[in-house]
Amino acid sequence: MRNKRIIGTFHYNKSGLGYVVSKTDEETFVVPLVVSARDGVFDGDTVEIICPPEGAYLERGGYGKLIRVVSHARNFVEGTLFHDADGKQYLRPNSYIPFRVLVKSELASVYSDGDFVLAEIIHPSKAISALRVRPVKSYGKSETYESALAFFLDGSPFGNGFSEDAVEQVKSIIRDGAPVSSSDRAMYNTDIFCPVRMPHCYGDTAFHVWYDDNGCNLDVHILDVDACVPEGSPLEVQASQRFRGILNSYASKYALMPLTLHSSAFNLVTPGVHPTLTLHIKLNLAGYIYSIEPEESMVSGVVPVPYSVLDNANAMIADVSAETDKNIRRLIGITKRMALTRREAGGVPVRKEKLYYCDAVPSVSAAAGPTENCFSELMLNVGAAFARICSKNNIQCLYSSRPVPVFTPEFDIPLYLRALTPYCDIYAANRFNAAYGAVERSTQKDLLTRYINFCLPPMEYYDKPVKDTIYALNAYAPLENPTNNFDAVLQQRFIRAHIRNEKAPVIDTAELTERSIRADELDRRLRLLAACKLYKKHSVANVTLLNDGVPLVAKTQEGLLADIVMGNSVLERYSAGSTMRARIKTVSFLKTALSFYL
Repeated sequence: MRNKRIIGTFHYNKSGLGYVVSKTDEETFVVPLVVSARDGVFDGDTVEIICPPEGAYLERGGYGKLIRVVSHARNFVEGTLFHDADGKQYLRPNSYIPFRVLVKSELASVYSDGDFVLAEIIHPSKAISALRVRPVKSYGKSETYESALAFFLDGSPFGNGFSEDAVEQVKSIIRDGAPVSSSDRAMYNTDIFCPVRMPHCYGDTAFHVWYDDNGCNLDVHILDVDACVPEGSPLEVQASQRFRGILNSYASKYALMPLTLHSSAFNLVTPGVHPTLTLHIKLNLAGYIYSIEPEESMVSGVVPVPYSVLDNANAMIADVSAETDKNIRRLIGITKRMALTRREAGGVPVRKEKLYYCDAVPSVSAAAGPTENCFSELMLNVGAAFARICSKNNIQCLYSSRPVPVFTPEFDIPLYLRALTPYCDIYAANRFNAAYGAVERSTQKDLLTRYINFCLPPMEYYDKPVKDTIYALNAYAPLENPTNNFDAVLQQRFIRAHIRNEKAPVIDTAELTERSIRADELDRRLRLLAACKLYKKHSVANVTLLNDGVPLVAKTQEGLLADIVMGNSVLERYSAGSTMRARIKTVSFLKTALSFYL
């Protein structure tokens, strides 16, 4: 790499150093780069650099040399307006640009000091001193919950409600039922159960399990959302833009589709006949799935089974036969073997979550019960087996994978990884899955597992099999929860095309990936914002220390991680696992960050 020119993405951190990441098909280069304000390079910009001598960077402190800025990552920036002592108005950016920027003179009186605004960046052609911004929109006063929420939702498909046409379509589905003919579909109505969190919760996936001399037979009945909401219809168009329900869809505003559907037509446990796509699955008792046959179907008489009942090995499941109860328990045992096989291959565990609420705002999540994780493990393995079978038989389907984050410990150690020390050598491992290995050995296993799941990278989509390293899967096809995940709805189109021997749909996988990233990022921001709203009301909180060293990191009761500001005596008095009352130092809505005094 000596004197080699490369183009990559520049990342800036608080230490004043930065680095450039350049990815090729073969490898990823991470090159340190020192820049100053006059270089006009900001976080996320695409730059061209000359690499240091091979092996010099990281080991001997070598740095790249900036040649030029190829393109800027952003043309707009958000921030707070203020005047200096000379009466000039500036913008203090919330991100991207790490210093104040002068407001274009003829616009300086349009907005008031303290306003949180979106501003257009007027990039200079030469001197960085000519950099200016032009405010174009105000979200309200800075550092309020309302202005932060307005900013996060601005331009998002979740920012507005569903259109009138989409609402009318929902009413039609509830009133008249799904536009599906049952005459050419198989009917199933015996010993079908649907795991739910509470008896009145909805469910879009039901199961029927039985055993014979060849092993386990499993029918997975998935609500046929694609048939209920035809492609190109108003509701389908809006759902495709949202792509995924966020905040666990606690309100229609954040759901993939209106929640009135979830309590009626999109709920398999409600009375009536429901259109489904059934996967007839054969697997051995070790959990290996060797056969999947899809079929268009209808189901009725589905029995809701709360996870709380399934978590109790001694409880009898109501409204099912003793034989079915026994078969369900055996299936749960098989899913545990599936999970063990994946973990031995290096995959991270499946962890579902539940949200707490504060003033109708969802706070940071808590762990779901063990049986709920078992059924998520089952659907993960079904998706992996479906992808494997489709690939082997040249059947087109939609594939997805979670990329492994590339961490550069010297410059970019995420907070949750810092909290793991001294449980693992982050600097040597530098791998996402290694963090999970450390969590398994940590006394804070449950908390950190949930938090790392919170930080999982979003799904990326492909038209060919791609290995998912995080879950240790050779390939994966999304099938789970089509009422809340549009990728599962798209998968149903591929399945239907295969069943009917029709041409498979054409899908822009790059666009799907972009929508997935946007939905996941908004979900994280709003969850952290909700937690900040909760703590803004209090002066103290109960926290638990996660580590013994510096930086000291604590967790709140809701699972949010925060930096600790403390005196030297704190390290002598407390150790990892200690629980105490801490004073809240700062709460930033815009940065969705907390800090505490001990």
